Parts: sequence; structure tokens; C-alpha cells
Amino acid sequence: MSTTLPRCLIVAPDAADIATLASEISARHVCDVVVASSRPAAQAAIRSAAFDVLFVDAALADADTLEPQEQTNDADGQSGSPWART
Repeated sequence: MSTTLPRCLIVAPDAADIATLASEISARHVCDVVVASSRPAAQAAIRSAAFDVLFVDAALADADTLEPQEQTNDADGQSGSPWART
């Protein structure tokens, strides 16, 4: 039986700083991790996939302007915010 891992987006200005954390999360099969080092990279990731968990480094100067897509459709065709998946 195959289990789909939750998707996690980590946004931090220096991806090298989080490489160990992202690697550990992936190795333990906790989440499928994507790392973005800027607001544009995070927005591109958000446009390409839905995420279950979002971590944003407070040191990222423009992190407060990250906004989810208004409406998305998940694999089951249900619409809603990518931030509020249950």
C-alpha cells in the first residue's frame, strides 16, 4: 500500500542553512520537502503544487507578502486555499 507524504515548503533566504533540516525531514519520510530561497521561488512553487505545511524564515525580508492562490483545485477536484488543506 502506497502512502502519499504531506508536501512541505520551506522558505528561507539561505537554502544552505536549511539543507540539513530538509534532508532530515525527507530521510525520515515525514514530508516531501521543497526549499525556496526567495519570494519569487516560493510563489513559483506554490503555483506548481499544493502544500500541506509552510515554514517561512522570519529573516526573509519580503515573506510577509507571500500570498496563496485565491482558489485551487486539488487532486479530488475540491476547491479551496492551498494553506487550508485538511
